[in-house]
Amino acid sequence: MRILPFLVLPLAALAIASAEAAPASASKPTSEFTTTDLKKIKLLERASEASATYLCPGFGKYQIVYQTADGRSWVDVLFGDTVVSLSGDTFNACPGGNPWKANAVVQWRGYRKGNQFTPYGLIYRMYSENPTAQKPYDTLVIVKLDGAETRVVGKVPGNAGNLAAENLADRLCLGGGSEASLSSASVAANAMPPPRASAMPQVGAPPVEPPAGDLPPPDPNHAISVRTDDGTVLIFPNGQRFGLPPGKGLLGPPEDPSSQVPFEIEGGWFVGVNECPAVHCSTLHLYLKGKTGRWGEVPNVQSRVLKIINSRAVDPGFLRISAAQSGDRNDGLVYIEYMKQGGREPITIPIAVSRAGNLTYGGRGE
Repeated sequence: MRILPFLVLPLAALAIASAEAAPASASKPTSEFTTTDLKKIKLLERASEASATYLCPGFGKYQIVYQTADGRSWVDVLFGDTVVSLSGDTFNACPGGNPWKANAVVQWRGYRKGNQFTPYGLIYRMYSENPTAQKPYDTLVIVKLDGAETRVVGKVPGNAGNLAAENLADRLCLGGGSEASLSSASVAANAMPPPRASAMPQVGAPPVEPPAGDLPPPDPNHAISVRTDDGTVLIFPNGQRFGLPPGKGLLGPPEDPSSQVPFEIEGGWFVGVNECPAVHCSTLHLYLKGKTGRWGEVPNVQSRVLKIINSRAVDPGFLRISAAQSGDRNDGLVYIEYMKQGGREPITIPIAVSRAGNLTYGGRGE
């Protein structure tokens, strides 16, 4: 969870109601809908062209924080002035890779009494990459609204339909059922396990506060990396944390391959690392500090650099930063090593990175 200073968005037709209990004499569970349409919500922060945070309408004490980063998108919940991160469990609920919010709809489950709507759950549709089919995986994610303890509690396949998701939401969020209640076995199969307190956020996800003592405090001058049982955590000077999945850790420069120290550029606006998922593999991750001081990951760096190299003979599984330095203008130079298929010696090219996340090579853009 993290605290946002004074976030207020005018909300149409919202009742000032809490979700701790159903209102007296309330009707049976019903639904209301809000939107994450970028034309109808408030931009809070833009870290790069494809990485941004938006504030969206809600009900009662709850609002929606819509996040986009690294080709993915998801919703978090703002309760009072606390943002409850749902990204990790939302991504875990989706099969395949790179989940994204499928449409602009957020469905709220709750009770209505007169003009007052009291929510207790959320339902929203997520897509994720399916490597074996043209269509993406389709998942309806269910969230229980429980103040600062709000969390993902269940999921159903998208083709099961909204009624199945509504029934499961009512069972998991209220402990009861609706007119078409699911069987106990079906509820158990679609319920999400309680989140582990030490669970790491996904790459590009907003920071999550771990239990005290799990990670060292940030270095006010440099980004640091920490190896854990769950993977590698990058800790930025402002305290933000990004997680990289389990693997071999970070791959350092050629003169010190075992180094776990991130690459930085003078001025404190750039951090780059080489994620090493396995032997002889390396994936680039670049992070930029936005105007508000928040860090965000530059999206799709690996594929964009491969496009710049423009050669079918390149090994796509190995791109490594060998050095980084200030550029001629208000940008930086990142020296990238790549290997040709069957080659033995790496080839190094300088790629300019702007503070907006644009990549250029030899004066030629993407």
